[in-house]
Amino acid sequence: IRQLSFGKKVLLLAVALVTVLQLGTLIPVLGAVRQDVDRSADRSVRLAGIVFDEFMRNRSAQLATTVDVLVADLPFRNAVATGDRATIESVLGNHAARADADTAFVFDLEGNIVASIGSSSSLPFAPIVPRAALDGVGVKAVHGVTFLNGRPFQTVTVHVRAPLIIGWLTLGFPVDDQLAADISPMTVLEASIMSFGITGIRTYASTISGAGRVQAFDGVHLGA
Repeated sequence: IRQLSFGKKVLLLAVALVTVLQLGTLIPVLGAVRQDVDRSADRSVRLAGIVFDEFMRNRSAQLATTVDVLVADLPFRNAVATGDRATIESVLGNHAARADADTAFVFDLEGNIVASIGSSSSLPFAPIVPRAALDGVGVKAVHGVTFLNGRPFQTVTVHVRAPLIIGWLTLGFPVDDQLAADISPMTVLEASIMSFGITGIRTYASTISGAGRVQAFDGVHLGA
């Protein structure tokens, strides 16, 4: 610097001052931009949450309608009343296929499985029957999420009547990538369904490809 002429020293000082002033202005601007982006992202996610809740409510209502149609089927009710397992499973299979249900169960009044179909039909659905019974005869349908073999299912449980209550029917609809794909276009966002536990995060459904999930979920935590 000592070898520079006076004019160059003045020019260098002016450039340094301008740079400092610009940085002093740029840093708050970048901070404001980042805050605005964060607020916009927060609004988008909150709106997506509202859309998701509404979607699931509508889906639950549609599933309940499907189950109502099945329990109103006279051959099905007669089969449940007589314990005709073959007929019950045949009717369950037909209705479940039309409703895209993966698993279906019929329980007797003691909560024992009378008949079942689907990939998880051999697994116990024990928590559902007491809940349906305790909700009383005035409840039209009981909705919930039940894990079978580590997979979450959206379930709908209703009474089977002839005309008194003779059992319960539960249909299980998988919470999978297809469900995430149905939600994503409504929110204009990628959709993932995850659980947070002591052992970490587990993803059950997502529109993000397997290769990109690790990067996308890095640092994700359950906020307050």
